[in-house]
Amino acid sequence: MTQNLTHDFCELSLQPKYAILRVFENIYVDEDKTSVIRDSLKNFYRNKPFVMITDRKYKHKIDPAVYKNRSLKNMIALAVVSQHSDGREKASDEQPLFDDSFAFFNNVESAIDWAESFFARKS
Repeated sequence: MTQNLTHDFCELSLQPKYAILRVFENIYVDEDKTSVIRDSLKNFYRNKPFVMITDRKYKHKIDPAVYKNRSLKNMIALAVVSQHSDGREKASDEQPLFDDSFAFFNNVESAIDWAESFFARKS
């Protein structure tokens, strides 16, 4: 079960264990845009745990308030993917705003591997 959504400001790929969000160039992600994303996530995952992967292929800005108003308790981790030189710096500024597991990656494939590790069966 997968679903791909396109909104006027982003693309969202919903997979069984993780979601990949790609916000378009020069978008300001505010609470209204976050609400659209959150509703899509709620409808797809319901109460199932998932990892959010935000692929920052395009430069955009995020209102820090979106982290404070996070209401999806089933989002168990956040991965930030960026190949931009300022990507790691922005991610390190955002990390304290997110209470759960948070990691930075240079490519989406590594972020997916990390996301899937949360669901690996323990022996």
